[in-house]
Amino acid sequence: MHIDSALVIALTAFASLSAAQPHRKHRHVRHIEKRALVTATVTHWVDGQGNPVVPAATATPVSKPVIIADNEMAPQFEQQAAQKKPKVETTKAAEPEPEPAPKPESEPEPETKPADTSNLKDESRNKASGSSSSLSGTGLDRDFPDGQLSCNQFPSEYGAIATGWITKQGWSGIQLMEVQAAGDIRLANGDGVGECKEGYWCSYACPAGYSKAQWPESEQPANGESIGGLKCKNGKLWLTRPEKSKKLCAAGSGSTTLINKLNAGVAVCRTDYPGTENMAVPIYVTPGSTQPLTVPYASASYVWKGKQTSAQYYVNDAGVSLEEGCTWGMVNGGKGNWAPMVFGAGVDNNGATYVSLFQNPETTNKLNFNIKIETGNPEGDCKYENQKFYGPGTRDGSQNGCTALVTGTAKYIFY
Repeated sequence: MHIDSALVIALTAFASLSAAQPHRKHRHVRHIEKRALVTATVTHWVDGQGNPVVPAATATPVSKPVIIADNEMAPQFEQQAAQKKPKVETTKAAEPEPEPAPKPESEPEPETKPADTSNLKDESRNKASGSSSSLSGTGLDRDFPDGQLSCNQFPSEYGAIATGWITKQGWSGIQLMEVQAAGDIRLANGDGVGECKEGYWCSYACPAGYSKAQWPESEQPANGESIGGLKCKNGKLWLTRPEKSKKLCAAGSGSTTLINKLNAGVAVCRTDYPGTENMAVPIYVTPGSTQPLTVPYASASYVWKGKQTSAQYYVNDAGVSLEEGCTWGMVNGGKGNWAPMVFGAGVDNNGATYVSLFQNPETTNKLNFNIKIETGNPEGDCKYENQKFYGPGTRDGSQNGCTALVTGTAKYIFY
């Protein structure tokens, strides 16, 4: 199958970066390796090794799922996007050999079965730390008073939202960069201490629709790990990127929303990146409500080893509380890092917005509700329905995810 390089799926880059960017967490022995960026089109598919997959009913199913999330912009996409505006093209698969009993072209789609969440409870709504009001943020337009707040004072008056289930002061992550005997630099995780202390980088969450705007650009470890947030120095909190922004949070594109048509809440949790990469940045979508999904601009986002990044979200089963879902979670526990579904979202340098939904390769658990991404794209919508993925480029639902180019606005609908 021929693939136009301007529209090539960036999953090959996602797969290579997954192996290159280790995740370190003090509670786990092994490294969780994944980060990726949404720079794919809706019409091409590859397997876990980056090999093209023919999107026909007789194609071999993808054997290894590939995650779309905080990742590098594909160089070939960037180069050609500068020459022409990205557009959606459909790559037509080669005609198959004639068969005795060809499958009818007009085969009806399987009947949609709405997710049954009638017996689930909205566990987070009644918890103070998970209430909608505490996640909205205040003072988003205020400049941060550099070097004036004490390190033990969480900056909630400047847009940051407290995640008290992660650390007792509300920080989404606390890190210390240590120099080893051999001269190597590694990061120590201070979440267990829970306090922002001298010499630590103290990260924070921003409300839905906004991204963290502070991280040190020149002090990142060379081993691929990352640090983010404010710096505690001489007992005071300091901006780590003051030349780029005096604020703690930066608005995303505003193009994408989450709509919950279920009767139970859904915890959608973004990775704190750059930082501990804990899925600690919360969005809680209560039944019948709508929340913005932050779609960051690549040009204003963290650059990892010279490559731009986007946003990654872990989507928990309906009924999982915000505090249980927006944290690292237990191995194979079905929550947090092992939540069944992953979203990716980003705006590239040419202004094109990409959104995706994928099976989390860390688990075989299936999400307990359906999701459809309505994008206004004439090529069709990307959706997860009856535990299968559908969208342009696939007819049999055997793939492990789909990515869509947004024309105007996008809606992730939970049903």
